[in-house]
Amino acid sequence: MFSGRIGLWLGVALVSIAAGGARPEEVATSHPYCPLTDGASLTYISRSTRQPIRLVEWTVWFSHPTGKRATATMRGRAAVFNRSVTEVNALLVEPQGIFLAPTNATEGLSRRPYLPSPEIMTPGHVWSYRGMKPLALDAVLFGLTRQAVTAQVEGHYRAVGYEGVTVPAGTFEALKVRGIETVYFYRKEQRISYVVRLEQWYVRGLGKVKEIWEFPDQPQLGQLVAELTAFQGLQPEQVITLSSEGDRKEK
Repeated sequence: MFSGRIGLWLGVALVSIAAGGARPEEVATSHPYCPLTDGASLTYISRSTRQPIRLVEWTVWFSHPTGKRATATMRGRAAVFNRSVTEVNALLVEPQGIFLAPTNATEGLSRRPYLPSPEIMTPGHVWSYRGMKPLALDAVLFGLTRQAVTAQVEGHYRAVGYEGVTVPAGTFEALKVRGIETVYFYRKEQRISYVVRLEQWYVRGLGKVKEIWEFPDQPQLGQLVAELTAFQGLQPEQVITLSSEGDRKEK
């Protein structure tokens, strides 16, 4: 279940967004922070600040044939573990936001939120989520879990505001989101739990360009830093360039 609070951090207007409810659109439209463009792709690289050898690369490919449901294929590889992971999800656009549904799951099952609605993802807004959520691909490849699993998550998030961010794919004006999540899952019948502090940067017309995971209860893990290295078939709305005088300009 998503729940969002509209206004400042201590605002009084409350919007609740249920994960169920309205029937998902069979033909997904789009989302400003997750364009569903047929043939588009985003490529990322993740590094551990404490263990540089733990480097993960992965790509997300979007497929959205005319008149059909959009899907996202995520494929990544961690060379140090000689391990690769592939996941395919349908992308369902609802008024509440975008939901993921594994393409091999029974219709209506295993749906979990991916992004809240554009109205929530604006500076000053706050939202929460409690329910099932897939562990990030780089977390799987880094060895936090041995296989792709869906974990129980309780998270609280705030859209902080817009700021410039530089990643290998370019320099952009991005919406910064901060959050904290408590994650639970089972490994060999053992209950695993940890807390994650998140910082995420989203660019309109492109999607997520950077994410930082920090583990306050496990400082030996350091941070996991994921950055966008390349993209195809997408047109970011807010690209920052530098003039000869060093001033920032937006395209």
